[in-house]
Amino acid sequence: MVEVEIEICKKELRTRFGSKSVVLPILLAMGIPILVFIPQLLEVMNQAEPGSEYLSLMFFLVIPVMITTLVGIHTFINEIRWKTIKSILAAPISEGEIFIGKSMACIIVGLLVEAFLSVIVLIFVDDVAVSILLLIFLIGPLSVIFTTFIFILGTLRFPAIAENGGAVLMPMGGLLIIFLVSIFLKEFLGTNPMLHGMLLSLIITIFTGGAYYISKKWFNRERLVLAV
Repeated sequence: MVEVEIEICKKELRTRFGSKSVVLPILLAMGIPILVFIPQLLEVMNQAEPGSEYLSLMFFLVIPVMITTLVGIHTFINEIRWKTIKSILAAPISEGEIFIGKSMACIIVGLLVEAFLSVIVLIFVDDVAVSILLLIFLIGPLSVIFTTFIFILGTLRFPAIAENGGAVLMPMGGLLIIFLVSIFLKEFLGTNPMLHGMLLSLIITIFTGGAYYISKKWFNRERLVLAV
């Protein structure tokens, strides 16, 4: 089972990144923020200015999630639109294996982008705060996984909206939930950075489990065949 999922994931990555229509938007999505925002972000982090925590949160979540969404659009929405998903649905493999393999391809890309941004911060920020370390190693990766399943869930539940441009808004809705929870923990519970990060990570993990369960349940041949 695991080997099948890995093969599906590898096939998705080869297919997606062998296409200029996918690679160029991803490079632009990475290159523009790096050139424009990273120098300012590093300066804010080094000076420990007020509000740097929320700026860091936005930076480490929005960019990887947007790039993951670009991959997801080609992995899920375009395959439904172009009816190429029918070939894999006809293969003698389970729906769960298809779902996990395709999801892994999206998540891996997001985690690689997250890792790249983290290396930049760890190299150029003189004194990395505990909140930033938690963001790098826990909150960021968990958010990529959570929003991936939110994207898949929204695509399966509202395929027409997703195809007409709403796909980008679905993971952004997931990020909005994370921001609101973070603000609540910070402002109303008065938690310290360590406790705040751990509680936020736990809540995102719970949300991720729920999104995974529902999206996997909805990922079935009947729904996808009707969609195509």
